[in-house]
Order: sequence, then structure tokens, then C-alpha cells
Amino acid sequence: MEYLIGQDNSRREIKMFYFTLLDIMFFPYLFHLPIKLSMLTLLYWLIKRKNGSSTEFNLTLLLTMILGAISVCFGLWKGQTDNTVIFSNIQTLVIVLYGYVVYEYAKVILKKYGIDLTDMFLIYLMIASAFMLLYWFLPSLFFEIRPFWTLQESGEVFGSYGGNRFTFLVSEPNNFAALVVGMMAFLVNDDRLEGKEKFIVIVLSACLVITTASNSGMVYFVIALFFTFITKNSLDKVIVKRNKSNFRKLFMNFALLCVVVSIITIVVNINAVLQMDLIQSATTRYKLYVNDSNVDYSGARLDIWKANIESRNILEYILFGDASVGKTHSGHLYVIYGFGCVVYGLLIKNLLLDNLRNKRAVIIRIIFFAVFTMNTFIVDLRSFTLFAVLLGATSLKITNYIDLNTTK
Repeated sequence: MEYLIGQDNSRREIKMFYFTLLDIMFFPYLFHLPIKLSMLTLLYWLIKRKNGSSTEFNLTLLLTMILGAISVCFGLWKGQTDNTVIFSNIQTLVIVLYGYVVYEYAKVILKKYGIDLTDMFLIYLMIASAFMLLYWFLPSLFFEIRPFWTLQESGEVFGSYGGNRFTFLVSEPNNFAALVVGMMAFLVNDDRLEGKEKFIVIVLSACLVITTASNSGMVYFVIALFFTFITKNSLDKVIVKRNKSNFRKLFMNFALLCVVVSIITIVVNINAVLQMDLIQSATTRYKLYVNDSNVDYSGARLDIWKANIESRNILEYILFGDASVGKTHSGHLYVIYGFGCVVYGLLIKNLLLDNLRNKRAVIIRIIFFAVFTMNTFIVDLRSFTLFAVLLGATSLKITNYIDLNTTK
């Protein structure tokens, strides 16, 4: 009887995990606010869990909550900014706490049940590819349905680079590009995928990143491939409890079909394709970045970082931050000024420096560090929490791989 109850609990935990992952990946926000249904399920998990989560995690969560709340109150007390900035920082604090829980939850459940996320990430890339084709050939329809998943209303198609670049279901193109590269790094550094499958994943990822017109995304892409191919031993072997299905073949065939159709369509209609508003806008953006000395996006960021550092004494933000500080175009400065150096140190320690035992973990953390440096990545709930799953999945201690389907 106890065995059957244990089996039922296991099935429920696995179903809850997949529901949480699907909610992070695909389900829309609730009430057009940064609220996800899985926030409730994970709160239930936090309350009901009996073991698995470490004392260090509990202390990190509590300390972040306390110092973050003090920072918000301090910003309200100063009253030197409008309420939208304060509300944005409150949202960010919630996202940080939610991201911590997602990270710990992924570690505990993946370790307990040996769940393999390969198929889920392939599904994500395939659905993103379908949306990419929609963006290429029916951009008006894409921007019409896009607000269903994001917290942004779409403006005139191609009216501006910022609002009308391809983002799939997230709010910011650079963040989506980082997500794609992170998933690509997860997949191509997995010995269970064949060489041709890895090649298809790389090609698809390149198409997705290029479609975002993200300069930083291309840098992440090159970094991921560089570290993948200059080091040996893709991934230490890992025990995985999964049934071999036709999912991988199905989605790889779909991906190959997308690539072939896209190439044939572009080659046959090359003149028309080059005149598309999408191609013209993306080409113009890259040309400006490469050729126009007056348009230096990295320089603009450096100027913003320099101005923030010069205008604020970082020693004032050791224990807690000031939630009246606005966006700084860098996650590092945003967390330090918004919530203090202690919260920042906890974030770096728990997400970036937690378990660097294999190459895949290191590469994905390099990508996370890069996007966290270049953007206020942490304010994008879907992107940050999905990357938290990637970080959690690669933080586990790797042992020996046993394919339970072939083991007698």
C-alpha cells in the first residue's frame, strides 16, 4: 500500500514538473501582469516539501526577500522617482525569488527522477521555428497574436527596431536570442544526440538568432560554438530514466523540412526576399552597426554604465539597495543598485558558481553571464525563469549514463 502511494506521489510530482515547465515556456501571463500559474504550484511545493532543498537555499530565499523588501521601502521613503520605477523593482524582486525557486525546483526534481529535458528543448525550438516562418512570411499576423504571450502591445509592423523584431513568446529579442543559444549549447553538448541532429540544431538556432537581429545574440552564438568545439568530452555520462520515443525523429524531420523549405523559397524568390521589409530593416540595422561610426551600440551601453557608476557610490549599496533607481542596461548594476551587494552576491553564487563540473554547465553559465551583463535580463520573467531551468539542469552532479531502455 505504501509503495502504491509512493508511486502516485511520484507521478504527481512528475506531472507537476512538466506543467511548470510548460507554463514557463508557453502559457500566457495572467491578467496581463508578470504572474504565472506555476507561481502557485511552486508555492505549494515550497510549503509541502519534506526534503531535497538545502538549508542554504532556504536562507538565500529568506535573505533575498528581506533585503529586497527593505530596498523597496527605502526607495519609497526617498520618493525621488515616480511609482512606475518602484513598481518595476517590486516586480523584479518577485521575479528573482520566483527564479530562485524554479532553479532549486528543477535541481531537486531532475535529480530525484532523472528526467531528460532534451525533447522539451527540441519542442521549444521547433515551435519557435514555426513562429519564425510566420514572422518571415506573415509578419502582420505574427504581431497581431504576439501580445497574447507578452506584456507588450505591438505597434506598427517594422515601425521600430525595438518593438518589432522577432522575440517568439518573450518580451525582448536579445533575451530570446540568449535563450536559443543556451538551449543550443545544452543540446549540442549532449552525447545522446547524433552529429547530424546537432548540426540541424545549430542551423535552426542560427536562423532564430539572425531573425532577432540581435548583435549580442550573434556574439553569444559564436561564444557557445567556440567553447563547444575547442574542448573535448561533450558531456560526462548521466543516468537518465526515459522511454525512447519517436519524438526526436519527428521533430528533427520537421526541423530539416523547415530548413529545406526556407532555403528553397529564399533561393527561388531571392529578389523578392531581398526587398521584404523584414530583410531591409534587419540589413539596415546590421550595416549601421558595422559601418557607421556614429552608431555604436556597445559604446552607448558603456556610456550608460559609466554614468551610473560615476553618479552613485557603490559602497552605499552594500547591505541593501534603492528601488528608486531605474534600469541601468546591465543586470549587475541593476541588482546592485536596486537590491544591494549582498543580494547580488547571492545571485552570482547560487546561479553562476553552483556546480561547474562539466563543460555544458560552464558554457551555459558563460552565456547567462554575458546576457546578464549586456541587458537587464532579470526583469524578463519568462526568459529569466526558463534560463533558471537550464542552469538547474546543468548544475547536477554527473555520474554514469545508463540507457534504461537497452539495459537488460
